[in-house]
Amino acid sequence: MDVSDEQSVRRFGRETRERFGVPDVVVCNSGVGGPSGLLWELELADWEQTFDVNVTGTFLTLREFMPGMIERGSGSAVLIGSMTGKRPLAGRTPCAASKLALVGLARTLALEAGPDGVRVNVVPRVSSPARAWTGSSMPRPKPSPKTRRSSAPN
Repeated sequence: MDVSDEQSVRRFGRETRERFGVPDVVVCNSGVGGPSGLLWELELADWEQTFDVNVTGTFLTLREFMPGMIERGSGSAVLIGSMTGKRPLAGRTPCAASKLALVGLARTLALEAGPDGVRVNVVPRVSSPARAWTGSSMPRPKPSPKTRRSSAPN
């Protein structure tokens, strides 16, 4: 299933409900890290792809399954976040922004669906930021001298 494609998510939702009924738990686990680099050096297509998967995919999935859980009066939606949603990293703006968007989505949806017995939470993908970056093959952007000067403490 392509979570960024509305028809794909609708088909998945329909097939899931036909086979299993309304789920008790929906876990939105699809995500991409997106491009690494300074914001002003990124391509719009890279930004859009990160948000299409991380945010729009979560929206489409929740929109597909929340009505059934609300009608039943119980359920849980679990959104998988990222350490960059709590501690943004330089050069990871699309990922950080998209994961912070999930926090806002979850908090708002919890207010909307909570009175109907449906819980909504964000769970970070990793529990230890230090351990997550150990041995990471993710490229680290090299800030320009001007960026280093402007971000250095006085």
